[in-house]
Amino acid sequence: MIDVAVTKTKAEEPGEQSLKPKENLKQRAYLNGLTSIIDFAAVQITGLLVSPILVHTLGGVMYGAWKVIGQLTGYATLADSRATQVLKWTIAKKKDIAGDEELRSDVTSAFFVTLFILPLILIGGSVISWYAPYITRVDLQYYSLIRITCALLLFSMVIAKVFDLFEAVLRGMNLGFKRMGMRSGIILGGGALKVFVITQHYGLIGLAIVQIIITLVTGLTFYWIVKKTVGWFGFGKTSLKKVLYFCKLSGWNMANTITDTILTSSDKVLLGFIAGPMLVSSYALGTFLPLAIQGLLFRVIVGAIPGIGKLFGLQEYSKIYRVWDCMNGLIFLLTMATGVTVILFNNSFLKAWVGDGFFADHLVNVLLVVMIFQDTLIRHDGFIINATLDLKRKVYLCFVSSIIFIAFGFILIERLGIAGLCISLICSKFLLFVGQRRVLKNKMQYARAMAPLNRMRPLAASIFLLSCASYISTFFETVSFIKMLVLAPLSFMLSFVFFYLVGLRKEQRVELLAIISSIKLFKSN
Repeated sequence: MIDVAVTKTKAEEPGEQSLKPKENLKQRAYLNGLTSIIDFAAVQITGLLVSPILVHTLGGVMYGAWKVIGQLTGYATLADSRATQVLKWTIAKKKDIAGDEELRSDVTSAFFVTLFILPLILIGGSVISWYAPYITRVDLQYYSLIRITCALLLFSMVIAKVFDLFEAVLRGMNLGFKRMGMRSGIILGGGALKVFVITQHYGLIGLAIVQIIITLVTGLTFYWIVKKTVGWFGFGKTSLKKVLYFCKLSGWNMANTITDTILTSSDKVLLGFIAGPMLVSSYALGTFLPLAIQGLLFRVIVGAIPGIGKLFGLQEYSKIYRVWDCMNGLIFLLTMATGVTVILFNNSFLKAWVGDGFFADHLVNVLLVVMIFQDTLIRHDGFIINATLDLKRKVYLCFVSSIIFIAFGFILIERLGIAGLCISLICSKFLLFVGQRRVLKNKMQYARAMAPLNRMRPLAASIFLLSCASYISTFFETVSFIKMLVLAPLSFMLSFVFFYLVGLRKEQRVELLAIISSIKLFKSN
C-alpha cells in the first residue's frame, strides 16, 4: 500500500455520509456557467485590449510567432496522462455514492499518476523548444529568443499540471462556481502585467514570465478554495492496483489528448510552417470574434457537464438525452445568430480593432464561421462522451480525422492559404461529427422518434441564414465603429428571433424556457 497523510474532516463521521444534501443540477449548471462566462469575459476583454498593443509593438511576424509558440507548447501535453480529467469525472460519478476516504484515495491516485508523467512532459518540451525556431520560420537572429520563450511557457504548463488537481476536485464536486470572480481578477491583472512588460520592451520573454506568474497565482487560489469548500479534501491511502487503474483510464485520456491536440490545436502550427507567421497573425486575429462566441457557449456547456456525469452514474438516460437535445438547440440558436453578425461585420471589427491588412476575404470569413460552428457541436458531443470515461471509439475517430486533416492541410494550405486550412478542418471533422453522434446514441440508450422534416429543420434554417448573410456582405466592405455598435446587435437579434421561431422545434423552445424559468438568478446554491 502507498500511504499518504490523511486529512480528517467532520464529513467522515458515521452517518453523515448518507446525509448529503440534494443537488439542484439546473441551478449548479447556471452558477458554473455564469462563473465560466465571467472568467471568459475577462479573457476576451483582456485580449481585446492587449492584442492590438502586442501586434503594433511586436509586429505582425513576431506576434504570429508568439501565437505559434503558444500552440506548440501544447504539444508537450501529448505526453500528459490527463489524470486530473479522470479524477474530475470519477468524482462527478461517485460523489453521491462513495465515502470520503474513497474520494481521497482517488485524489492520491491521480496525484501519483501526474507525478509519473511530468518527466515525459519535460523531455517532450525540451525537444519542442529546440525545434520551435524552425517551425515558426523566424530569422536566425531570433532562434535563441524563441527557444527561451518556449521553455518558459512549458515551465508554466508543468506548474499548471500540478495545480490542475485542485480544479479537478472542485469541478468534479460541481462547485466550480465557488471561484466566481477570482480567476477573472487574476486574468485582468495578468493582462495589465503583459501591457507593462511589452511597453517596457521585455518582449516575448517578458510575456512568458507573466504567464508563469498567472499560473502560480491561479493554482494557489484554487488550492485555497478547495480547502475551504470541500470538506473531505485531502490525500488518503491508495494502492498500486488503484494507481494502475487510474493509469489505464488516464491512458485513454492521454490518447484522447494526443488525437484532440493534433486535430484542434495544430491549425496555427501547420499554417505557420507552410505559409509563414504573418498569415498566422491574420488567421489569429480573424478568428478572435467567432472564437469568442464559441468560448462563451463552451462556458455554458461545461457548467452543465458535471451534472450529466452524475446522470450517467445514475443511468438516467432520458434526462441525459433531453439535456443533450436542449444544448444542441442552444448551440444552433446562438452560433447562427452570432455567425450572421460575424459574416457581416468581422471586417469592420478588425479594421477598428487592429487596422487594415488583417482581414483575409469574405470566403474565408464564411468558412471560419462554418468551421467554428461544426467544432462547437463536435466538442459538445465530446464533452458528454468524456463524462462516460469510455473514450476508445472517440480516440479512434479523432485519430483518423487527424490524419485526414494533416494530409489535406499540406495539399490545400500551400494553394489556398487560410481558406485551405478551413476546408481541411471542415472535411476532416465531418467524419468525427458523424461518428461521435453514433457513439452518443449508443451511450444514451434513448432516442426520441422524430419526423425527417424536424430533423432537418435546424440545418435548413442555418443554411438559409448564412447564405443570406454571405450575399449581403458582398455589398459593403466596412462600416464605422459607431454604425457597427448599432447594426451588429440588430443583426444578432433579428437572426436570433428568426432561428428561434423557424429553426428550433417546439419541444426545444419549451425545454429552453423551462430551464431558464427554473434558474434563480441570485441564489448561490
